[in-house]
Amino acid sequence: GWRRRLVRRLRRLVAHKYFENFMVAMIILSSLMLALDSPEKVHPDSEFKRVLNALDVAFVVVFIVEATLKIAALGAGYFRDSWNVFDFIIVVIGFVSSIIELAALSGRGSTVARALRAFRALRPMRVAARNEGMKVVISALFRAIPSIANVALVCALFYLIFGILG
Repeated sequence: GWRRRLVRRLRRLVAHKYFENFMVAMIILSSLMLALDSPEKVHPDSEFKRVLNALDVAFVVVFIVEATLKIAALGAGYFRDSWNVFDFIIVVIGFVSSIIELAALSGRGSTVARALRAFRALRPMRVAARNEGMKVVISALFRAIPSIANVALVCALFYLIFGILG
């Protein structure tokens, strides 16, 4: 029926190279915007800050539309891929922080929004989900973290020993 045709078209859309290239461009532009948004250099009441906030909301909307289209096209299969889950979490955090900011809650709400906004720094990692080579490298780095922690522990023990010995 019409639902099956719609899902088939959505699958073609979200798998199309132009759609992927557009989303990569949005992620890169969003990352550049985040790089410009420095608390020390951008005054909170400036026009530039208002433009950056509006752009942030626009990017969040674009990312929500992307996630919605992919979920509609792939169904539960969307959540079987850990990179899609990672993307979805970043999108949800962006959405929640934008809602909190737009609602302009009292002091505590703005603190929560600032804490959630820190997760925007993970947006550039979404590019990795679109590049097989980057996926392999990042996955290898995450698998190496326990070994790196062991090396750090051995280094700390040597520092302790030499600190005691003087």
